[in-house]
Amino acid sequence: AFFDAFTMLTDRVEVSSPPTQAINLGGAKVKVKLAQRAQAQQAAQRAVAAYLGGTDQANKLVPAGLIDRSYLNALIRQAPGVTYMDDGLTIEGAADDFQLATDTMATWSESLANVLDWENV
Repeated sequence: AFFDAFTMLTDRVEVSSPPTQAINLGGAKVKVKLAQRAQAQQAAQRAVAAYLGGTDQANKLVPAGLIDRSYLNALIRQAPGVTYMDDGLTIEGAADDFQLATDTMATWSESLANVLDWENV
């Protein structure tokens, strides 16, 4: 009976998720040491996924945020074994930063191993 008095009938919290937009990357050529190719692809994949997923502690992408192309380039270039990356990275088909729409979160499910041109050196 005691707890029935505290049913919280006025506290009906509604939780909604923001709309999402799938992000497509491509266009870049990456040169990587053969012995480190798999490691480089995995490290770049994790770093880009963290950034686009909003969990990168160094540069957190927020809803309606600007996807920074130069930051994505830096994440891939710093992967172990990467010796060169050209400036051809595209976001949604354009070689420029990408602005998410109002209240929109980025989603990304691509594999960098498949969408970028990896060349062994």
